[in-house]
Amino acid sequence: MPPRTIRQARQRLEELADSLNPISYKRLNDEIKAAEAEATRTAHGHASTKTTKMLTDANDVLRRLCETRDGFKTLAAQGKAGRVSSKDATKRFNDLKAEERRLQALLTDVEAGLATVQAIEDDPVAYADENFHDRYPATRPDFTF
Repeated sequence: MPPRTIRQARQRLEELADSLNPISYKRLNDEIKAAEAEATRTAHGHASTKTTKMLTDANDVLRRLCETRDGFKTLAAQGKAGRVSSKDATKRFNDLKAEERRLQALLTDVEAGLATVQAIEDDPVAYADENFHDRYPATRPDFTF
């Protein structure tokens, strides 16, 4: 029989439940629990790595957004004081706006990554099934049923 995902194994055990004696049911349920524990460890490791990367990226984007904000303030002060030509001010303003849009897009990517971490925390077994076991059947746990 082909390897099953944890979700599939849980469904199969439910189908077999009425035909199993309590000892057999417990043994098969223990197999599923062991697979769930391993999937949880794997998913939490993935979440930890992703969290570290997302926090690093978020800090970098926020720092660069602050620099962009400061660039806008400097440009406004120079424009008010008449120390910059309108052509140069327009170019610098457009460059700062482009950088701000790019950074906002990166911040959206960080938010999406953090949403993935939240999904892992909410249900690590489902995450492992969907992102490892469904995609890569060779990673599925070995069940005896």
